[in-house]
Amino acid sequence: MLAVKRQLCPLAFFQHLRSEIIMSILSLSLRPLMVFDASNNEHRKYYAEFVKRKTWGYCPVRFVIEGNSQTDLITYIERCLVDYYTMKEFKVKNTLR
Repeated sequence: MLAVKRQLCPLAFFQHLRSEIIMSILSLSLRPLMVFDASNNEHRKYYAEFVKRKTWGYCPVRFVIEGNSQTDLITYIERCLVDYYTMKEFKVKNTLR
């Protein structure tokens, strides 16, 4: 890859090299992917922070949807929370899984 890029003028080559270095730094700092778990206190706090701020920008993780659900992330999390609190209060079976 570097051999091909060296054919560029020196300034363009170093600008391209700089952008590759920045991208590798960003990929190292990506937030870890996690499946939302309503029974996890931290996950509920992250969602509450999202509701308060209306952005995931302050969340240290990235939530993903479990399985091949056809719904969006917010709907999935809300469904998980409803299931969690229903089970907790009424001791009924989990309807999500």
